[in-house]
Parts: sequence; structure tokens; C-alpha cells
Amino acid sequence: MPSFDGLPSLVAVRQGIYDSLDIKIDFITYASATDRDAAFLSGKLDGMLTDYPGATLLQAKGSRLRLVMETDGSLSLIASKKSNVRNPDDLKGKNISVSGNTFVEYATDEVMKRACLHPGEVNKPEINNIPLRLMMLEDGQISASFLPGPATAIALNDGHTALLNTRQMGLRCTGIVFSEKAITEKDEEIRRFITGYNLGVKYLQTRPQNEWTEILVKEFGLQEKAAMQIDLPDYRPATRPSYHDIEKIIAWLKSKGAIPDYYPGENLVDTTFIPGTLKPQ
Repeated sequence: MPSFDGLPSLVAVRQGIYDSLDIKIDFITYASATDRDAAFLSGKLDGMLTDYPGATLLQAKGSRLRLVMETDGSLSLIASKKSNVRNPDDLKGKNISVSGNTFVEYATDEVMKRACLHPGEVNKPEINNIPLRLMMLEDGQISASFLPGPATAIALNDGHTALLNTRQMGLRCTGIVFSEKAITEKDEEIRRFITGYNLGVKYLQTRPQNEWTEILVKEFGLQEKAAMQIDLPDYRPATRPSYHDIEKIIAWLKSKGAIPDYYPGENLVDTTFIPGTLKPQ
């Protein structure tokens, strides 16, 4: 998906880091989670950058996959410049677009809960396509929506307002999954992928942004001025997903009836590639 979660890997490609590790990786960007998931399920992709709800849903429905690592992206709640929304309390009675059963809807529900808004007090039209959500914000057809980093940068450049983001809310919900087939057959390649990701993180941490702004412009279609002003995440080396974060997502999906009550989620997170513990000791 067009988000900044994958920037360390894109840097690793553009700076020749993956070449030095003797691994070739093809990245494909999808405008909607539906299209990305369809490609993964058809076997066209070994892995994908997704969110915890998406990974949980696919596994609960029988897809053989593992969540290998957490990523450092975030979503921002953007209010249309044509709306009178200035804080989450103003969302009552408004249209907030979501992508169903994804981090976008999870974050939206969390904002509503914190603003003491009941489910029926907000309209949640489902709009999976990110460019379409941007266009509807511009036209004032929707009042607000959670957007990933590149779309947030475009929206802010167009005069819309960011109310808050998921980092401020303490929500971590995105990561990279690989199919069990890839984990079995491409174990060494996945390890090199993670090594390259970590070296990409080190590059971002130690080099000034003007040295890699071109990557933001070319990979995400941003204007150079907007790219230089972006508030990027504090990228960390590859980290194993948190048990508590996964547990909350599973409970949320079960409360919506999206996954069976008997789904345990115990084997969702891979435990072989990144050190750490899944459950609290």
C-alpha cells in the first residue's frame, strides 16, 4: 500500500543495499487493500505490508501466513477543508470514510470511543480506494478519514487539516506478513530482506533528509516541497509484533462478528526470524 511503513526497504533498494546482500526484491503498490490481498491470495506475492486486522482476517479464513515483523507507519485523521470539523467531538453526524475491517476502521472506532460517540452517531461509508478517499475529501463528500503518510502529505498540501494520528493515540497496527510457503522455501531470502530493512533504517537515521527526498518524490508522487515537510516516523530496526496489540485486534474483530469466537490467533505471529517473546512472561 502507499504508506511510509515500507520506506526503509525502498531506501535499501535505491541505495543498493539489497544488491550488496545478493537479493532481488520486486515491490508492487496497490491502491486498495482488496487488490493487494487478492494478489497475495493468488500466490503472486511472497509477502505484503498489511495491518493486523487484515492479517488476522486472512488467517482466520484459512490463508496460511505469518506476521513476521512490525512496521513504523501511522495513519492521520484528516478533516476536509470544506467541513467544520476541528476536533474529534465535531464528528457527530458526519461522514467518516473507512476501509472495512482494517486499521482505518479500527482507528476510527477508537477515536469515536475516546470522543464518547456511539456507533449510530457517525456515518462510516466504506471507501477502500485511497485516491478516491482523497478526492471525496477535496469535494467535501466526506468530512474526515484516516489516511496513510503519503496521502496525508498530499491532503495537507491541499489545505486539509490533520486532527491527530495513530502514533499520538498509541496504536501500532501494521506489519509485514509472508506466506508459509515463502517462509519454508525462502527462509534465507527473508532473513536478508530483514537485514536490508534494518540497514535502510540506519541510513534514514544517519543521513540528512535532503539526501533521500528524491525517493519520497519518485516512489510516492509527492511534490518536493511537501516531501521536505513530511513528519516521518522514528523508524526502528525490525521488531516482533506486540502480543497486546494483536490481542486487542482479535477482540475488536470478534466484537464485530468478523472472525469466529473460537479463532485463537496463537500462530499468527512468526517466532523464528526476530528475537523476542510473543506473550508476556
